[in-house]
Amino acid sequence: MADNLQELTHFLHEFTGATGVYIGKLEHPRLKIDEKDNDKAHVDRESAKVIKFINASPHDHFHLKGKILKPGQGVTHEVFNGPAETPREPATEGESDETVNKTVIKSGAPTDALMDL
Repeated sequence: MADNLQELTHFLHEFTGATGVYIGKLEHPRLKIDEKDNDKAHVDRESAKVIKFINASPHDHFHLKGKILKPGQGVTHEVFNGPAETPREPATEGESDETVNKTVIKSGAPTDALMDL
């Protein structure tokens, strides 16, 4: 699959008409290491994860490949936050718990024409 990610970014760019499409990988930041360090010393597991862009489309956006986006830069990191918890209301007479749950999920979901909840 990793071999096809660039083709996927091109397809999504054309299909959606977006000005740019990027695929990034959420990972721990890297540290500079010395020769005496062990094989895991380069990963900073104490810091918040960053997004490392691995693919971009169109071609004039390729300069973003390999770039890092830290938390707090832009709004991209917000996609990794789960939906806000909405207090669950008890089912009323004639309403099942499943109906109430779907209503709660819908109210917290983003609005999108392609999304069918």
